[in-house]
Amino acid sequence: SNEIEEAQLPDPEINPEIDASQDNLITFAVDVDTASYTIARNLIKNGQTPPPQGIRVEEFINYFDYRDAPPADLERGPFSVHLDGAPAAFGAGKKMIRVGIKGFEVQGDERPEANLVFLLDVSGSMNSENKLGLVKSSMSLLLENLYPTDTISIVTYAGYSEVVLPPTEVSNGQVIIDAMNSLRASGGTNGEGGIRAAYDLAQDAYKTDGINRVILCTDGDFNVGVSGEALYELIEEKREEGVTLSVLGFGMSGYNDGQMEQLANRGNGNYAFIDTLQEA
Repeated sequence: SNEIEEAQLPDPEINPEIDASQDNLITFAVDVDTASYTIARNLIKNGQTPPPQGIRVEEFINYFDYRDAPPADLERGPFSVHLDGAPAAFGAGKKMIRVGIKGFEVQGDERPEANLVFLLDVSGSMNSENKLGLVKSSMSLLLENLYPTDTISIVTYAGYSEVVLPPTEVSNGQVIIDAMNSLRASGGTNGEGGIRAAYDLAQDAYKTDGINRVILCTDGDFNVGVSGEALYELIEEKREEGVTLSVLGFGMSGYNDGQMEQLANRGNGNYAFIDTLQEA
């Protein structure tokens, strides 16, 4: 943007070259978080420069669909590998190679049943259309893509935590919609026990051989009665018991991107930032 003066931009740090014979392990190809790209896009659209620590290259790469073909069946393996090579533009005699890994795609009617618990931030800072309003719209979209026998639960946290919707089958769609429409944002953020209440609901409706997941929706002001390493240990403990954690970020005010990424990593879930209904 012409509005951003060159003098304001920090000098870029160039990563050193690494000899693959000394360090040949990478992990980001199987990590499909996308929040870094969406947050950077949102900041740039609003005339702001993304902070360097918020630029995670693997999330920029994995945001896009490269239309690589998945394996036709599992007998050929759980993923296919696609390779592209070309002369590199950043050094004479150097070459660039793209390694694309595409996992086997489970068809919609073949996926396991899902038990989803939404842990929703309804503190005063969420009171806007691009936050709680967008959470409601996103959840409505989700209902259209679930089985009638999947279950939805809702726990909210603000000044305290509250079970707004106990485990309810999607076939009772109006009950779920009424619960979502009842949500209001107000008060502070100190939902003592919110995360534990969410995991308790996930355990109550646990689906053996199914998808059991807590989905945190927040603008990053995260205070549910457990914090620091104790929070990470709780998430890892529940992950080992079969309940994973995904994080969906909404809004930019005071957003704690680093913590949100860590929560999803520890919970073996996904991390995305939702800034529009299209992104949802």
